[in-house]
Amino acid sequence: MSISRTVFGIAATAALSAALVACSPPNENDSPVERSHEIMTTSQSPSTTSSTSTSSEATTTPAAPVEENVEITVSPAALVDGEQVTFDITGLDPEGGYYAAICAAAAAPGNPVPVCTGETADFTSQAWLSNSQPGATTEIAEDGTATVELQATATGEGLDCTVQECVAKVFGDHTEGFRDVAQTPVTFAAA
Repeated sequence: MSISRTVFGIAATAALSAALVACSPPNENDSPVERSHEIMTTSQSPSTTSSTSTSSEATTTPAAPVEENVEITVSPAALVDGEQVTFDITGLDPEGGYYAAICAAAAAPGNPVPVCTGETADFTSQAWLSNSQPGATTEIAEDGTATVELQATATGEGLDCTVQECVAKVFGDHTEGFRDVAQTPVTFAAA
């Protein structure tokens, strides 16, 4: 082994040791390094309160969006089975992949894939948004916007939006683990 590798290895070990000591909580006494100052942990940090608090208890829901800035505007607001519905979506990651559809408001237990109207891979009632995947039905603009036009479909396998609570939903595609991104309530006229 060369001398430069040995010196590099010793320096790397020393740097790693110093980093681990610096990351240890201030009340740990198992380190021989004397601390000249306290490290403020999260529980010691001063708290501030405002009307825009980001407390996870105040803003988290079971279907919390990962991208907090994603918004969906649906028109028309009152859906009629078989008529066209437009999703105007903002805040998307242009490098990400998403699906947009009308889905059940409640997630199916143990299944990451939302229950949506229409049939799987029926791109008249569901859209696939991606700039990098062949077969995607809609591109995402560089500014993170996309417009999707779908046929409003009130029913799907095990779902009837004329009697169940439904949402216009954007969720991660198969490359993104089907994670919920954004949703907004929708209603269908009863048949």
